[in-house]
Amino acid sequence: MDTDKDDEKPSGGGKVMKSDPELSWNAKANELIEKALQYSADIAVILLLSAAEIAASAIIVCSKERKLRTNLCRLSTKKRLNRALSILRREGYVSHQEYLLIRRVLRDLRCIRNSMLHPICVERCSETDLSSAIGVVKRFIALADRYVVEKCRPSAAADSAIR
Repeated sequence: MDTDKDDEKPSGGGKVMKSDPELSWNAKANELIEKALQYSADIAVILLLSAAEIAASAIIVCSKERKLRTNLCRLSTKKRLNRALSILRREGYVSHQEYLLIRRVLRDLRCIRNSMLHPICVERCSETDLSSAIGVVKRFIALADRYVVEKCRPSAAADSAIR
């Protein structure tokens, strides 16, 4: 018999604590970007798109769109990214030119990822420079961070404005 059953019990009386998504999403997204810099281009595309999805999810969670928040886990990558971008554009966090640039780069990354994961697809993807894509995804994460700070945690935005 195994006597080390106590080691398997979760702490806190059996309750599993969920991390606060508002506090940890940015760190997760930036960690994925750092990993993307270390791996091959194929893996980097997947990691960059994952980082963008994390930021898009944070935007949707902080938005006023209840229907999107309740269906967040069911949204496709395309819909999640496009809805988050449209929220940023509607709220005035991104200019029209920047919106088009971010949308194009994210669309290209999604196309490249899909062509790797589904080799039977014959969709033609436009050439995308990985270093510029990293910069665009970092910009998207920064915009998402600003949106989350100002919309979800207004006291934190006031504190940063005072400094």
